[in-house]
Parts: sequence; C-alpha cells; structure tokens
Amino acid sequence: MLKPHKHLLEVAPYQRADLSGPPGKELIQLAQNESSKPPCTAALKAYRKACHDIQLYPETHFQDLQIAIAEVHGLDADQIHCGSGSMELISVLTQAYLGPAYSAVTSEYSYMFFRTCAQIADASVKIAPETDLAVDVDALLNAVQDNTRIVFVVNPGNPTGSYIQKAELVQLRDALPDNVLLIVDEAYAEYVSEAEYEPVFNLVKRGNVVVLRTFSKIYGLAGQRIAWGCFPPEVVEMFRRIQIPGNIPGSALAMAQAAVRDQVYVRKLRIESAKLRASFSLSLAEVGVETCPSQTNFVLVRFTDSAEVKSARIALYQEGIIVRPMEDYGLPHCLRISLGTEPQMQFVADTLKRWKGESRKQEVQ
Repeated sequence: MLKPHKHLLEVAPYQRADLSGPPGKELIQLAQNESSKPPCTAALKAYRKACHDIQLYPETHFQDLQIAIAEVHGLDADQIHCGSGSMELISVLTQAYLGPAYSAVTSEYSYMFFRTCAQIADASVKIAPETDLAVDVDALLNAVQDNTRIVFVVNPGNPTGSYIQKAELVQLRDALPDNVLLIVDEAYAEYVSEAEYEPVFNLVKRGNVVVLRTFSKIYGLAGQRIAWGCFPPEVVEMFRRIQIPGNIPGSALAMAQAAVRDQVYVRKLRIESAKLRASFSLSLAEVGVETCPSQTNFVLVRFTDSAEVKSARIALYQEGIIVRPMEDYGLPHCLRISLGTEPQMQFVADTLKRWKGESRKQEVQ
C-alpha cells in the first residue's frame, strides 16, 4: 500500500472550534474571532455583481485588488500578493523556505497553524517564551540557530490579544541574520487603536520581511477566504511558481476590492469594537473575572485554574454560548471569547455573573 512521507503521519489534523450547542438554545457562536458585522454595503453590492460572471474562471494575478490595496496603504502594487486566506500564504511561505535541514522560531502563544505548516515541511520549530502574554524580542533572538530560516510573529497576538510596538519589530529585524525571513502576521491590525498603530510595511523593502493581512476579520469576509501580504519582489515571484492559480473566487476578489476602499467603515468598526471590548471587560472585572488587555476583536479571559474554566464553560454552554478553550495553546486556565453583538456580550457577561455568584455560594457551603 502506498504510504505518505513518514513525518506527515505525525501531523495532527487541524482542529477547528467545536460549534455544537445544546438542543433548544439559540447558538451564540463566539469561538472563531469572526466579525459580528456584515461586510460594507459596497462589498455586498460587488458580490451580487460578481455572481453574474460565476461561470468564468477568476483572475489569477489579482491586479485590480493589488492596485486597490496599494492605493489605500500607500504601497507599490507589485509588492502585493493575495491568497486563499492567511493560511494559504503561511503554507506557501513554509513550503518555499523551510525543509528538513532548517528550523523556524515563533513565540509561545502565536498562531498554531504556523507550527503545523513547519511540521508539514519537515522543519523543526523552536518556541520562544513570552513575557506577560506578549512577544518577547530577546527570547525570539535567543531561540535563533544557525539553521533558522523563518521567524514568525503574530501582532496583535492570537490568542492573547497583546500588541508590541513597531520599534520592537525593527529591533528584531536588525538583530536577525540577513538569511532569516521575518514574517509578521497582522490579521488583527485593523483593530489596533489609531493612536498606537504604526505601519510596518516599510520593513519589507529590506528584502527579508513579509507582512500578512486578511479580509477575514474586520472586513467580515471570512467565508470568502481571502488574504493578502506585502512581499519583497522575489517572494512574489516564488508565489507565482508554487501557488495554485485561480484559487480565489471572483466574488471574493470583487468584495475585497470594494471593502478595502471603504476605510470609513473600517474605522467605524474599529471604534465600535474598542468600546464593546472595554465595556465587556469592565463588566467581567466588576464580578471578579479577569480579562487580558486586547487590541483585537476578542478577549482572553483568565480564571483561577482549569477546573474553574471547565465550570464557566459549562455555564456558558448551557445558555448556548460557544467560546474557545485554550488548552492547546498551553493556557488551560483561559477562555478566548470573540466579540459578538452588544446584546450578545451583555448576555455573556450576565451569564458569567450568575455563574460567579453560584460558585461563591458553593464555596460558602
């Protein structure tokens, strides 16, 4: 019988969130960091128009979308390349630059899919500890070896929500060897407050930096599976050699082009998300439930231990609220809760308040 490469048998299947709920309850799905808001009106209009050409193969070089992204972000269009979600972009990068002789470095609580892709490439992965649930540049540098070819940083972090400043990324790039590719995954960058965010695209001109973005989060296009990155020219050329052509539906390309041009809507959602995140965190703090500072569309909620997490998760589940446990990330005392609508978040807060009150009664008894 034909068998795959031995190292692939050790790759665990990708684990999505368990979205099953209790019978008879309306499901409140807060486990996948999706946007609770629909795409902008222009994107929805573009989708309806694109459906008239659904019998045609989509554009393979994404030229119109590249131009739109470049104009909005002040970039050169030839720096831009798109993929079927950030997962594909990460996968192609690891295929191209990792292998059995090489290693990659990432931080303790970074996006797990990068480790999976490195494992598929048969490369080793070194994990750098984080400090206060945030990327530690010194720890990353200490983990770099002679055979390291990629350093992968998620900023803002997932599942932590933490954010490090551009100066720290510059410090990291300055200290890395020239033959190491720094990948900065900015899937949640649009949620960072305007006062704190500073673009890092200019680092790409060094030739050994990649910056990834997605339309799955604030743009509300998770179901269309489309992302983009800012790449050195030689990396764009590599993508054209490896990537499956025509892999992004025409509807996704049309919606993304319209969505990226509506930055007024993006700013509106950023402000609304920040307010909702703050009010939700305050509601939990008032009943003694701790949340970690976040610059994303989710919050990481900390409990005393894994037993308390289990108890809280059951209480939420019984009300039809689905959240994400964090054992796989080495955070068994935490739950990650995506931001839903304002009424949904109030319901979550009220549910945890009741749970906390019942827990205290049981402690007294």
